[in-house]
Amino acid sequence: SFLDGDDDPLPVTARTVEVADSGSLDVALASLTGGTTVVLADGTYDGDFGIRVAATADSPVVVRAANPGKAVLAAGSAMVVKKSAHVVVDGLTFLGGANTMLKLESSNNVRVTHNTFDRGSSGEGSSKWLYVGGADSHHNRIDHNTFRNKTDSGNYLTLDGSDTQVSQYDRIDHNRFLKIGPRAENEK
Repeated sequence: SFLDGDDDPLPVTARTVEVADSGSLDVALASLTGGTTVVLADGTYDGDFGIRVAATADSPVVVRAANPGKAVLAAGSAMVVKKSAHVVVDGLTFLGGANTMLKLESSNNVRVTHNTFDRGSSGEGSSKWLYVGGADSHHNRIDHNTFRNKTDSGNYLTLDGSDTQVSQYDRIDHNRFLKIGPRAENEK
């Protein structure tokens, strides 16, 4: 199975915050500190959610679904991890979201694991479902995710960087890519 391989366990944190709706998720992410796990209850979360935290390897941040796949970011929603370190995003479903559903911007040591990306087509040009880039982006890991049902142009996963350097030392492993729509010409 595609899950075979190096599937490291999630880090354990000192504090857990449980959220059950979009408003409580916004509040939890706005006050995020290292050593915190944010657990999303089953349900749909709508909005643009931002994570900005300089956690450490000894005191990381985990944002995860209480039940894998049952916390859904939908209806044009997006999550941006910006200028952050030592963050894990685990077990979420990105369904019907924005053109870029999850963006890692100028971040390092971020792990995106066991998520499902299934937006389909917006009919509005190109999309980049998971984007990794920005200045000083490095040592991120994208693993054990499922990307499916893409019918518009663009990429499931885009590795970018700054004007002078692409994201460095990133690891992409054990992901599934399926049901990709019609083949399009390479973008410029």
